[in-house]
Amino acid sequence: MYLDLFPLTYLENVLSGGLASLGIIFPSSINTSHLLASTMNALLALAIFNIYSHPQEEESLFKTAMKVFALLFMIQNLLFALYFLLNPPDILHTPVTPLVFLAFEFILLALVLKSALKERLQT
Repeated sequence: MYLDLFPLTYLENVLSGGLASLGIIFPSSINTSHLLASTMNALLALAIFNIYSHPQEEESLFKTAMKVFALLFMIQNLLFALYFLLNPPDILHTPVTPLVFLAFEFILLALVLKSALKERLQT
């Protein structure tokens, strides 16, 4: 069975070029936006780690799991930023997909940080 991929490639080029021409995605700032997003995610993970790593409190399985969760997210985002720093994308639509995942990670880490702060203030 013959599958013609030309229309899909054309559609992808039109969409990515259209987003850039509308000003939604700026080609000049696209190379640094994933570095900024990864750095912000690493800072959020560091804040979560800081909240759950007080030596005067008793250790629980949940606090240990949250510290490991935060450390792994921080390492993953630092490696991600280092990868994009050493291998900058050469075309526009290459870094758009990782930015979507970085945005979801940012939302997740911000919600976890908000709930951790709320829990910390109640005790």
